Formats: sequence, structure tokens, C-alpha cells
Amino acid sequence: MGKTKNEKEGMVAGMEEVKNEKEGLAKGMERNYGAEIDALREQVENLQETITSQMERFSKMLQGSLQETLQETRQGTTQKTAQGSLQKTMQETGQGSWQETMQGSWQETMQKAMQETMQETFTGKCAVEDLGKVQVMKGMHPDKRLSDLMEELCIKTQEREGSGLIAYLGVYASGGRQSNWIRSTVPTEDLLSLVESGIAGRVLACIGNATRLSILLEILRGPKTVAMLVEKCGLGSTGQVYHHMKPLLAADLVAEDKRQKGTYVIQSHRVQGIIMLLAGISDMVDETYTQGNWSEE
Repeated sequence: MGKTKNEKEGMVAGMEEVKNEKEGLAKGMERNYGAEIDALREQVENLQETITSQMERFSKMLQGSLQETLQETRQGTTQKTAQGSLQKTMQETGQGSWQETMQGSWQETMQKAMQETMQETFTGKCAVEDLGKVQVMKGMHPDKRLSDLMEELCIKTQEREGSGLIAYLGVYASGGRQSNWIRSTVPTEDLLSLVESGIAGRVLACIGNATRLSILLEILRGPKTVAMLVEKCGLGSTGQVYHHMKPLLAADLVAEDKRQKGTYVIQSHRVQGIIMLLAGISDMVDETYTQGNWSEE
């Protein structure tokens, strides 16, 4: 029997309804992967911020606990070693261990970082090679050039069988004048002989007066006239300046500026001696390791 028109229309409507239900079900099963990825990324970023904050707290705590030790151990190399190890640990922790942190291994990570940092801090990176009389200190300074120079001085000291060698360099620029100097492999025996010959005593006696030191300081800062020295050094008259200038002129430390009569300058080739003498005094009064009383007579 043939189907009526109404029956056919009803069947078509039913089929469309089923189709719409399937389409709706398919849409409902679709996942918004973009939104899920964004949410996951936000969680990771929040976790990284938390780790960074915790690592900063750990860094401050560790640096505080090591500060006293770093002051008592070798300056420069030990401190850089500790900081380098700490920085490396922080980078590795921040980049690679966030998943472990989520699983509860934060405490283990911190303990490992502490152990590695302490080990590198106290063992250092300065190796020693025994040559017999002299021990070669390797990696003594963070700057490889300076460490290499130290090794060279140690080796040359062993070869020449002397008591030691020193090297120094510097630059001083003030008052429109500049001095540069480099001294390498200066034998310490030559320096010690300055005491035996009496030269060191005479030099210290010449400049050891507080007024003469003040005069040298002012002229080091820039060329000065006698009138300017009276004012700067707090002296009562030009006669006092000439009295103290006489030994300085005789020692060739101070000379009249050839370009400007009546103005005095430090001889350019003597500047390094004055600066290095002050550097030696700075080392002697340094209280990093011990304290001395320089007022006792």
C-alpha cells in the first residue's frame, strides 16, 4: 500500500530530528583544546613564579649563612665559586625540576643544592703544584689572566731559586695629568735590600711627616702653587710650605711645572712609587684577618 503524503512528511521530519540530535551530540563531544592549553600554560607560569620566589628566599638564606665564612676564606675566588655554584643550581632548579617540585621533592632539591654549594665553597678551585721550594698556585683568581701571571711568577721563582717575584701595574689620572706603570718579575731580594742599605729608612723619614704627606696629597690631586698649599693644608704661612717642600724637592718627588712657573707637580715617574706605597699601607692596615694598633710607640 502506498504511504499517504502526511506519513511521508512525518518520516522526513523524524529523520531530520535524528540528524540534528546526532549533530548536537557531536558538538557536545568536541573539546576546546586551545582553552585547555592556555589554562595549562597559566598553571605552569604560576608554578614557575612560585619556584623563583622560593629560590630567591633560599639564595638570601644561603648567602647570609656563608657570609662570615666567605670573609675568612680566600677573597675573590671562593666568593665567585660559591656564587657561581648557587647561580647554576638556581638555573637548573628553575628550568628543569618544576615537575619534581610538584611531586614533593622540593626539600630534596634544596638539600642537594646546599651540599654542592658548600662543597665547592670550602674546597675552592685553587689547585697546588709542589715544585720543591715553591708551590704553584693555580686558579687563584677569577680572572684567568691574573691566575696565569701568578703561576708564571711561582715557576720563575723556583727556576731562579730566589725568595720571590712581584708584578704590579696601574694608572692614576688627576688634575689634568696621568701616569701609567707596569713592573713585572721584580725580585723581592732587591726590595729587601732597600732596608739593609738604609734607603727605605731615608725615604720614609723624608715623607713620613704628616704635613709633607698632606702636601704630596694635594699636589697629587693636581698642580698647586705655594699659596694654594697654604690654604689646602691649613698652614700658617708660605714659609712653612717652603720648609716642608725643600726635602720633597731634593728627593725629586716634587718639581716646578716647566709650563707654569710657580706651580708644583709630582714628577710623573714618581707617581707610581707614591701610589704603590699607599697600596702597601692599605694592605698593612687591612683588618679583614687581624687588627693592629698603629698608635703604639
